[in-house]
Amino acid sequence: MKCDLWRITEEQATSSLHNNIPDSSSRETDFLENLVDETKPLKTLEQQYIQAGYHYLVYSQFRYPLPVPSRYAARFKPPLHMENVFYGGLAPETSYHEYVYHFLRQRLHISGLSEFKETRTIFSVEFHDDHTTDLRHLENTAAIMHKTDYSLSHSFVKSNQCSSILYPSARHHGGECVAVFDIRYLKKIPKSHENIQLSLNAINHACHVKNPFRAFTIKWSDVS
Repeated sequence: MKCDLWRITEEQATSSLHNNIPDSSSRETDFLENLVDETKPLKTLEQQYIQAGYHYLVYSQFRYPLPVPSRYAARFKPPLHMENVFYGGLAPETSYHEYVYHFLRQRLHISGLSEFKETRTIFSVEFHDDHTTDLRHLENTAAIMHKTDYSLSHSFVKSNQCSSILYPSARHHGGECVAVFDIRYLKKIPKSHENIQLSLNAINHACHVKNPFRAFTIKWSDVS
């Protein structure tokens, strides 16, 4: 499989860890800042990616200490798993929906939080893997891609050796994503990147998205 993958990260100026464009969520940044006892192996791994010529946007998802802590598990990253994962959408629209789900989930429950704006960066990077595992047409695809229950997706990763996985988005109807377990299947330098603005509308349970070309709204009901 060969295509461009799209991913949304925090905007460059907000990172306290890097002078380069930072990672995908403040939760992940806080995680890194609190890893006092693990900074040496973390820096060593990061230095390897830098020396190999990888841009921060590309290698950031692969720099976390392993095994995966339970509180940082994700759909294809089960607790205690020994691989990090780069998630990307096959289209910008899919990445918007995927990111807005987490953006709203982390904010809608906060009392007194009504409206505010935050800047993010959306980027694309070339991906190529001739052995991508395709989950789109399995008998249990719907169960694996359950919106909130990751137990079957965790079981699938544990029982199958995958370099990357192509799967239908759980947040964007008709959208598709790829989970990449090996950084070597990604180009070292992003193909494109630009800043976008996200505006929370807590009253309407929605996020207003503005990029250099258009503005649109994604509701919680669209992604949950």
